[in-house]
Amino acid sequence: YPQEHPHSNFAKIMQKKEKNSYTPSLNKNNSLTYRPTRVKFLTNTLLLMDNNDNMIKVTIKHSFQSAVYLRDYEGPCANLHGHTYQVAVTFSNKSHTTDMVIDFYEAKSIVKSVTDRIDYKHINDIKPFDTINPTTENICQWLYNELNKIIPNNITITAITLAENDSFFVTYEPNN
Repeated sequence: YPQEHPHSNFAKIMQKKEKNSYTPSLNKNNSLTYRPTRVKFLTNTLLLMDNNDNMIKVTIKHSFQSAVYLRDYEGPCANLHGHTYQVAVTFSNKSHTTDMVIDFYEAKSIVKSVTDRIDYKHINDIKPFDTINPTTENICQWLYNELNKIIPNNITITAITLAENDSFFVTYEPNN
C-alpha cells in the first residue's frame, strides 16, 4: 500500500505475484477454448489485519431442525411448528501471527456442538427456552452466548445470522 493509504500501518501485509494462466471455457459453438486469465499467488499468507480491525472473516453455515411454539403470542406461531434453521456464524481472529482465521472444520465442529443441543428437539423444553420465548431473535442470541463460551480465546464472533426459512432472518452483531 502507498504510505498515504489508511491501512499502510499493517504490521504484516500479503504480497501477491501475478502469473499468466489459461481458463477453459465454451465459446458460442460449444467448443472448448482457453482464455488468458491473471492468477494471483500468495507468497506470504499472513492475514491483512491492522491494530484496530480484523479485516478477514470466516463464515460457517450450518442447519438444524427444531420444533417451537411462541407463548403469549396471537398468530400461527403460537401453534407447535417446526423449522429447518440455517445459521451462519462469522469469525475473526485477534491474532496477528496466523495465516488462518479459524480452521473450517474446527469452526463447523464448534457450531455443531451447540446446535446439537436443540437439533431435532422441542426447543420450548430446553433451558432457557422453558421460560423465555424461543423467538428467532432469542435463539440467535443464545447461540452467540453458548458459542462464545467455547471458542478459542483469540477468536471473535463478529456476527450470527439465523434464518427460520428462506424469507425471515435475524442477525446478531455483538459490540466487540
